[in-house]
Amino acid sequence: MVRGEAPVLSKFDDYPIHQTSQPIAQPATGDRNAYDRYWFNGYQDDGEFYFGIGAALYPNLGILDCGLSIVRDGEQHAFHASRRAPQEPTDLQIGPFAIDVLEPMRRIRVTVDENDTGIAADLTFTARTACVEEGRQIRRHGRRLIMDVTRFAQFGKWQGEIRYDGKTVPIDATRVYGTKDRSWGVRGVGIPDPGLAPTPPGSTQAFFLWAPLHWDDRCTHYGVFEDANANRWHTDGAVLPVYSSPADIPGAEDPAIELLADVEPRVGPERILDLQLRGGPYRVTLAELEAAPHGIDFGPLQPRVPEVLRTPSGMIELAPAAVVGDVARLHAALAEPAGGGLSLIGRRELRSNNSWMHNLPTLVRGKERCTAHVHPDDAARLDLVDGEAAVVRSRAGEIVVPVEVTEDVMPGVVSIPHGWGHDLPGVSLSVAGEHAGTNTNVLADELLLEPLSGTAVLNGIPVELEPAHPRVLLTERVGRK
Repeated sequence: MVRGEAPVLSKFDDYPIHQTSQPIAQPATGDRNAYDRYWFNGYQDDGEFYFGIGAALYPNLGILDCGLSIVRDGEQHAFHASRRAPQEPTDLQIGPFAIDVLEPMRRIRVTVDENDTGIAADLTFTARTACVEEGRQIRRHGRRLIMDVTRFAQFGKWQGEIRYDGKTVPIDATRVYGTKDRSWGVRGVGIPDPGLAPTPPGSTQAFFLWAPLHWDDRCTHYGVFEDANANRWHTDGAVLPVYSSPADIPGAEDPAIELLADVEPRVGPERILDLQLRGGPYRVTLAELEAAPHGIDFGPLQPRVPEVLRTPSGMIELAPAAVVGDVARLHAALAEPAGGGLSLIGRRELRSNNSWMHNLPTLVRGKERCTAHVHPDDAARLDLVDGEAAVVRSRAGEIVVPVEVTEDVMPGVVSIPHGWGHDLPGVSLSVAGEHAGTNTNVLADELLLEPLSGTAVLNGIPVELEPAHPRVLLTERVGRK
């Protein structure tokens, strides 16, 4: 130690684990974005609650912070704490919060003592798999390094309790699963780095999908990074054996883990399919299926309902109380006329089942398929003519679409297929652009929600119809050539 400077030696320096000439506590980089982090999640098998835990050291910012949050009964309660970074790396105490590594790669205890927030916890994470190291994640923006991270994940179960708002939530290891995520390196922390030249919006954006999943007889892990233009620049995937006791786990890493690299050199959908087959219940590979063009006999189907059913009653609940309680409101709603007297529903047709089919010349030949189906009684009442254009208007917007008079719909119902509108800015589909159709999303009302689930209403939108004048609108808005 140099006189006048803060000490940097720590307990870890007594072990032969040094990778540089510096003490272990000395960061290998002076980048302000250097970090070393724990992150955990936990959730009960019936979805009653979800909790997340995080703690991170930012050595060049001199900060160690943490958080615990639980979501239950439609409410989120959160605890946060921060302190000056300690010199000793094993000191993971942040006020009332602490992480205690009971057995590396096997058991970790997280505690939050009683404090002013009313949130406290005593939780132990016990591994049911070995760790899986993800590939090193490096990202640059031009010459500047913006991300250089190592990460490993581990699957386990939780035991203990969480207390908040005067309530105690028991955490039962037979029902509460979770994932540990350890990562370290350099990535953006907090406010943007000062003094940098301006960059175009989205140029450093990253899309991150991270999907660790527990199954009865295995765990699967998949992660992907993409940039703002959906270019994939990193992918990880693995199928991990599970163990009933952490003592049975063969090591920090398990030689029986199947990595995404095993599906090389396949690319695209075949690569994803091969990974899904390897992680499925029969643990087969795409190559094995390809070698058996007439199929593989996996034996008779086995009943699994008692094993996978997670309802409170332990039975298949055909009439949940919430649904039954909503029937009276639904009956009353059906008796009320829609705004404008018409309800808009979607539809699919064989040759235009999805939007990607609209760019195939053989599937867009023939008659116009993006039409509004209208019952003859409504057509006569509204002065609509088969084959001519109509304006369809909701509270949110309006579109112009050809009318197709048909008895295939009931009076009071208008049906327009979804997935059209290929004349919008930025769409580069030459064939589909010649048969653009109309985008019915314009009619979706952001204020119209299904009361029971809270989801957006996409069928049964109240609309009004009237003839479109002048008729030239049909060419301009529908894309007919």
